[in-house]
Order: sequence, then structure tokens, then C-alpha cells
Amino acid sequence: VSEASRFHDSRENETRDRSVIRSDIQFSNDKRTAISYRQLESLKNIAIQNRSKQHVWVGMDLLDDGERFRYSVLGDNLYSGIGGLALLENILEKDCSQKWITREYIERHSEVANDKFQLVKWWSEQLLGLSGCGGTLITLYLLGHFDKSVRPKIGLLLDSILSGFRSDFLEEDFQFDI
Repeated sequence: VSEASRFHDSRENETRDRSVIRSDIQFSNDKRTAISYRQLESLKNIAIQNRSKQHVWVGMDLLDDGERFRYSVLGDNLYSGIGGLALLENILEKDCSQKWITREYIERHSEVANDKFQLVKWWSEQLLGLSGCGGTLITLYLLGHFDKSVRPKIGLLLDSILSGFRSDFLEEDFQFDI
């Protein structure tokens, strides 16, 4: 057997091995997506409607002492709140009519953005970094990026929210999370 034919055979085996690996990765990704979609549906099913008819979830919240937890309604937080759920829904859900977490998230922030008092309160009562205002702004931006149907509304919403920012908020933020 010549050196050239051994090289050719090894290249064929390598190509065959790569295609098996690619099909395993594809299967694995499809399986992960299916599992994630089922988890999203489970999360949607356990949502509770508040007095304002908005959906909320109850989760664990770390107390100020950093050692104990309590049950609490999830906030809009990107990491441990509804912002993360809205992004997950946007990535997994193809049917726009089923994206009610996203719609409610945008509506919540539209209400704040359209009320100057609420907007100042929103900016002043949260951390500025990813766990607060920054995370919310990034979430809204990404929702517009993933879903072209809400992009114009998100653009106006972000402009309105950012118009309420004041530089003195930076001076008052002692969390140093930005």
C-alpha cells in the first residue's frame, strides 16, 4: 500500500469521523433546545397573575445579610428575573403571538418610560450595572434585536428611558457594579 493511498484513507476516515461528530452536536443542540422549550413552557404555566393582570413568578431572594433567603416576586433583573425569561422566550419561541412574557416586559417598561415621576424613581432606586438598569436596557435592546416586529417600539422606549438618566445617579451609586 502506497503512502498516498494511506494518506487518502486516513483523510476519508477523518472526514467520516467529523460528520459523525457534527451529527452528534446537531442532535445534542436539538435535544437541548427541546428541553429548554419544555422548561420555558413549564415556567409559563407556573406564572401567577397579579392585581394588574401582569404575570409574575415567585423565586428565592437573598437577604441583605448574604446568608439567608426569602420567597419574593421576581423583578425585571436580567440574571434572576423576568428579563432573562423574556430573552429565553425570544430565542426559543417562533410564534410572536406566544411571546407574552416579552410583551408584558416591554409594556412594564413603557409605563415607566411614559411617566416622568416613575422614570426618575426607576433610575434612582436601582443599581446601575447589569443587575439593575443596565441589565434592563441590554435586555430591551436584545429583545428588539431578536424580534424585528418590536424593534421600532423598543427604539422609542430606549430613547425615552435614557432621556431620564442624570449624571448625578453615577455619583450616588455606591455599589460600583458598572
